[in-house]
Amino acid sequence: MVDATPPAPTAPAFPYQLIGRLEGDGQPTALLNSPLRTLSVKAQDTIDGQWRVEAVLPTGVSLLWLPGGQKQTVSFRPS
Repeated sequence: MVDATPPAPTAPAFPYQLIGRLEGDGQPTALLNSPLRTLSVKAQDTIDGQWRVEAVLPTGVSLLWLPGGQKQTVSFRPS
């Protein structure tokens, strides 16, 4: 018998580049950039209705892709 359950959707590539991190008011903020806009986000913010910021870390940003419940991490590029 063939399993008719479709595979779980795979998270697309995160559409923003991580360009900076700010410390202030006790909660770190990540600066994100895409060809269309620049954002400043904190933990628990939702981006484009698709991604939730789980944490802003010294090394990058931990995200959750909401439609599929998959986690993804975007790291700072080495300088």
